[in-house]
Amino acid sequence: MTDITVSPARIAASSQSKPITVRPIPSLADWQRLMAGVPAPHLTQAHAYGEARRSNGWTPTRVAFEAGGRTVAICQILEKRIAGMRLLSRVSRGPLFLDAAPPPETILAVYRALKRGWGRIGKGALVVAPSLESTPENLALMRAAGFRIHGETGWVSAQVDLTRSEEEIIGSFQPNFRNKLRKCDKLDISLRVGNEPELVEWMIARHEENKRDKEFAAVDDRFLRVLRDASGNDFTILQAIHEGRPVAGISVIRYGLGAEYFVAWFGPDGRAINAGNYLLWQAIRHMKSQGVVMLDLGGLDPNTGYSTFKRGLRPREYTLIGECIAFL
Repeated sequence: MTDITVSPARIAASSQSKPITVRPIPSLADWQRLMAGVPAPHLTQAHAYGEARRSNGWTPTRVAFEAGGRTVAICQILEKRIAGMRLLSRVSRGPLFLDAAPPPETILAVYRALKRGWGRIGKGALVVAPSLESTPENLALMRAAGFRIHGETGWVSAQVDLTRSEEEIIGSFQPNFRNKLRKCDKLDISLRVGNEPELVEWMIARHEENKRDKEFAAVDDRFLRVLRDASGNDFTILQAIHEGRPVAGISVIRYGLGAEYFVAWFGPDGRAINAGNYLLWQAIRHMKSQGVVMLDLGGLDPNTGYSTFKRGLRPREYTLIGECIAFL
C-alpha cells in the first residue's frame, strides 16, 4: 500500500492548491480502466462494492479528479437521499490516487474539491474515511483541507506483497504457520475454486451460520449476492474438501491490482486439520496467478485470535486515518 505522508513544512508550502476539475465517471469500463492504474486500491472503492451498497439504500457516485487535463485521483462516493435531496455522503478508504507518492498540493486539492462538492451547506454532510495512513502529518493535512477529525484511528489491516516469488512469500511466514501448511500437505485435502451459484450459496449459508453462532455483525446475504453478481469473475470462493466433505471456505474479491480476503468459514473438522492455513495460502497462489500484486487480509482486531492467525503470514500492517467530517 502507498504510504502518503506529508511533512508539516510541505503542508504549509501547499496552501495555494492547484485547480482541480471534477468529472463524473458513468461508464463501468472507464472506472475499471482507471482503477487498474491505482497502485494502492481498496475494496470499498471497487465498482462492485458500490453496487452492493445499493442494497443497503446508498447510491454510488463515481468521479475523477483532474489537474492539467490529467486524472490524479478517483473516488466512489455513497450518497443517502430522501425525496431526491442528498442528506449524507460517505467515502470509505478513498479517494484513490493514481500516483504512488502524490505531492501534497495534489492531495490537498483533491480533498478540498471533494469537500466543495459534497460537504457544504445545502449539499448535506460529508463523512470521509481517507485512504491515508494515520500519521500526525496526514492528520494535519486533513485539517488543512477543511475536515474535522472525528476519529484519529480508522481501518486497521495488513497486506501480503504478491510481487515476490512463491518461495519468498512462504519463506516469510511465521514458522508455526509454515508447519501447519506442511501438515496439510500430508492430508487428503482437495481444493475447489470458482464462483458458480451453488458454490456462492454454500458460502453465504456458512457466513450466515457463522454470524448466528458467533454473534457478530457483518454484511448480509443480499449484499453478498449483489457483490458477486457485480464482481463477475473477480469474486472467487476457495473451498477445502476433506474426506469427501467441504470443511472450510473463504471468499476473495479482486479489484484492479489488489484483492481482499472477505468472508470465511472454518468448520470444526476444518479447524482440526488447519484448513484455514491451507486456504489462505491457496488464495495467495491463485491471486498471484491472476496478476494481483497485493492481497489485503480484510482487517485486523488485536482482541481476536483470528488476527493472530492472519499475522502468521507476517504481512505489512497499516492503520488509516479515522472518519473526518465536513458539512460547512
